[in-house]
Amino acid sequence: MPEVARRIVFTLGALLVYRLGLYILVPGIDPAAWDPIFRIHSTIGPLAPLFSAGGIHRLSIFGMGIFSYIAAAVVRQLATIVSPRLAALRQQGWRGRQIVVRRTRYLTLLFTTLQACTVAFALNKANVATNPGLPFVFSTVATLTAGTMFLMWLSDQITLRGLGNGIAVILFASLAAELPAAIAGTFMLHNAGVVSLSVTTVSIVTLLGLTVLIVFVEQARRRIAVRFLPRQIGARSFDELASYLPLKLNSAGIVPVMIASWLLFILVTLEGLLTADGGSWLAALVKQVQPGRATYLILYGLLIFFFAFFYAALVLDPDRTADVLKNVQAEVVGVGPGESTAIHLDSIVSRTTTIGAGYLVLVCLLPELLVMSGAPLMFGGTPLLVMICTSLDLDHQVRERLRL
Repeated sequence: MPEVARRIVFTLGALLVYRLGLYILVPGIDPAAWDPIFRIHSTIGPLAPLFSAGGIHRLSIFGMGIFSYIAAAVVRQLATIVSPRLAALRQQGWRGRQIVVRRTRYLTLLFTTLQACTVAFALNKANVATNPGLPFVFSTVATLTAGTMFLMWLSDQITLRGLGNGIAVILFASLAAELPAAIAGTFMLHNAGVVSLSVTTVSIVTLLGLTVLIVFVEQARRRIAVRFLPRQIGARSFDELASYLPLKLNSAGIVPVMIASWLLFILVTLEGLLTADGGSWLAALVKQVQPGRATYLILYGLLIFFFAFFYAALVLDPDRTADVLKNVQAEVVGVGPGESTAIHLDSIVSRTTTIGAGYLVLVCLLPELLVMSGAPLMFGGTPLLVMICTSLDLDHQVRERLRL
């Protein structure tokens, strides 16, 4: 089909532009000085493939990725909850959506600039610049900010003209490029005698098991029986119709994991670059949540759990769903309309979100626990989750467009 073919070609072309940008270095950086620093501070647990593929290992113009865009979108959604004025914009149709998109971009620019300033001053302090000083700092801030803003625009274009969610597709491309090296690294450790055959086998079986689990949970639905009452619209009459309301078991998707990963990556960056001397109180505090520590795993799990409930509350509003059902003269089977339906839906959403949040924590932390016990896992659960969820979404979109 020509439409599907055009979207596939556009997506591949956009990813080619992204991959080429990863090889354009930030001006004024000495690669020979940066490489050993990155190798020392690149052990960031399950987040390593997420961020090393973003160009930070080369200090490219896309080195900061698009996680500030994700954070801005979440902050904007939180503001929509607490501000009735912002919530009203969502009801204004196309114009309201344009205003929301524009404000999200402004917020992304703010977050990106602050993050770029942190990175620029850290690089200037780490003596990796060929000519350190304020001109280098200003140049680096401008370059990294422009790179992230371009990625934001590119991801939006993929969403509009390509296939899948643009942000997820860009992350998928980065992770897929790192996967062969991760697999080769695992077998190299085994061939070198660093780990035994049994440990390597357990690692491979764990990743395969997590893959099956992710596919199963991401496609799981809780079907709530719904009955459309008999009604008369004009001269046409409609009989009673039985249907169902599908609720995803993991309604938050990969957003909680991405936000938690972004926050932890900021902590790792602070410890690895800004506090290289290790003598400040900030260094001592941040080191308590570094990969390999129990506090790190606890914080990572708590962040995922919190954002899973937070994002599910944004996506699934029982009161709004109950009002919609009432307006279309439908009701949940065995439950009264209005407030009773909202209470019933809220209890179901709470249970499914708890299961989904626990599943996300398991997928992200189990590989990290194996690594701490000596398993040669070079590819964590977080990148695996992002890749599989993006693949399922792409498969779904292609099938839907082929049916049109």
